[in-house]
Amino acid sequence: MQVIIAGKIVAYDSLGTAKRYVLMLHGWGSNRQSMSALAKALSADYHVVSVDVPGFGESERPESIWGLSEYADWVTKLLEKLEIKKLYGLVGHSNGGAIAIKLASTGY
Repeated sequence: MQVIIAGKIVAYDSLGTAKRYVLMLHGWGSNRQSMSALAKALSADYHVVSVDVPGFGESERPESIWGLSEYADWVTKLLEKLEIKKLYGLVGHSNGGAIAIKLASTGY
C-alpha cells in the first residue's frame, strides 16, 4: 500500500483487523520486508502497520538529512494520515528502535 506524507510516497503494509495497533519500524539500510514474519505473527492478535521509513525500501527519500526528531515527526504525520489515534505497541529494530523511543518520548 502507499500513502502520501508531506508530498512524498510512503510504502507500508497493514495486516490484521484488531482494534489494537502495533507499528513496526525497520533498521537503517533495511525495509519493512525485514520484519514481515514478525508482522504476520502479530497480526493474529493486533492490527500491524509496517512501514518503509523515508529513504528506504519503496518510500521516497527526504529532501534533506533527517535526525530522530524528523523521523518521529514523520511517524506522527503517518499515523494521523492513517487515522490511527493510539498505538498499542511500537516495534523497532536498530534505527527503527531509536525512532520508536523518540516517538514515545513525545507522548504519542
